Amino acid sequence: MNRKIEIVIPSKSKSAMGGIVNDFTLFTKAFASRTPIASPETFINDRIVVPSRFDYSIHKQKGINETMQIVDEDVCYNILSVVEDGIFLKITVEKVIE
Repeated sequence: MNRKIEIVIPSKSKSAMGGIVNDFTLFTKAFASRTPIASPETFINDRIVVPSRFDYSIHKQKGINETMQIVDEDVCYNILSVVEDGIFLKITVEKVIE
């Protein structure tokens, strides 16, 4: 477990002009190990894009689900699945493509 990650949860707040702003709030920080996995190719704007997918392994924590994101070295990843594996959680993620 050589990576320090942040797990963030979606939240809404009001801007200075009174509009609703979608943002992310820190849920927890954890040490994790990361393993790359194969990614399917997709077309976005007539270009082939291969999003980065990884499996993260962290110590089990309650409340982590697929609506959250992982931030690792200032790169955001959407959580695709969370599976319990003994005292660990195996979290499959995909890089956020904007």
